[in-house]
Amino acid sequence: MRGLLDMAGQCNAEVKGIGIAIEKGFQKGGEILRSEGYNLKSLAIIDDMKDGKITFRDE
Repeated sequence: MRGLLDMAGQCNAEVKGIGIAIEKGFQKGGEILRSEGYNLKSLAIIDDMKDGKITFRDE
């Protein structure tokens, strides 16, 4: 995502929103982008992946 945001900046484009199909919530990328003011929407957020089991966030 950082690469795409960098490319948009180089083109003097304004990013109005970011859409993600599946966000890895256990990594903090989405949290960081939201804290920077980006309008980030995810269809699903995975909170945990252990022992072959995926835990989705309830929202």
